[in-house]
Amino acid sequence: MRKLLEAFLIGIGYGTIVYVSCLYIQGVETQTLSNIASVALFSGVIGIVSLIFLVDALALKWQLLIHFLSVFGLIVGMNAYNGFTDQFFHPLFLGGFVLIYVLVWLVMLYLTHEKVNRINHKLEEKRKNKS
Repeated sequence: MRKLLEAFLIGIGYGTIVYVSCLYIQGVETQTLSNIASVALFSGVIGIVSLIFLVDALALKWQLLIHFLSVFGLIVGMNAYNGFTDQFFHPLFLGGFVLIYVLVWLVMLYLTHEKVNRINHKLEEKRKNKS
């Protein structure tokens, strides 16, 4: 249960950053409470969907495919909920979605790399101190 809550909250964090960035780029000045709440909810669910990467029984390519399609479906659902239904298969929407998906992945890879480096550094220090 703790992992689900953590994934949900991390999803909200990433979703909020992406959402606010997109609003800024597009020059949107106002949002409804419903828009904001839907972004939080759908982003949290995307965070939970990201737990697919903890399933060892699936190859990475299948995890990525399932995650990509799930995230795309959730984004389409969020846009439909908010009444933005005319853009789902527009090249700008699809291109923007793929670009944002890749950028978030690059950030995730960087953060994971840094975390692994910190852990390895601490382990190396422990080994040196024991010698």
